[in-house]
Amino acid sequence: MENPSDQIEPTGINFDSVCIDNLRRTRKWTKFLSLLGLFMLVIMLIIFLITTIPSLMSNGKYLSLSILPMLLIAVIYFFPLYYLFQFSRYSKLAITHHDTKNLSISIKYLRMHYTFLGILVIIMMLLYSAIAVALIISGKNFFHF
Repeated sequence: MENPSDQIEPTGINFDSVCIDNLRRTRKWTKFLSLLGLFMLVIMLIIFLITTIPSLMSNGKYLSLSILPMLLIAVIYFFPLYYLFQFSRYSKLAITHHDTKNLSISIKYLRMHYTFLGILVIIMMLLYSAIAVALIISGKNFFHF
């Protein structure tokens, strides 16, 4: 748990030039990574549609079975990339205009990014654990060589 003295609202935090320079450099990388991730997400969706449309034309009864998982994956990938992009956007505004409000908003988006990733990791660990338990209980040995 946090120390109660850590919960006191700080007043007048000042950032020196090294801190601003590190934020500027971090912002550039987060913008690059978020834009690259969004670009790859769009490419992934386009490839999925190109490969799926012919099979849907011939047999459309399994449409939801193929599209819903892909949409779920796209949504899961979209939000952390969006939060990272917003961090970059607002931190640039904060640096350019020396604005504490934009810095606060940018930090909020960075927190949302890492919160989303942390929750996703917890969910994946629980899912993998459940699969491992199910495999052990079923007595299947899928790792036998």
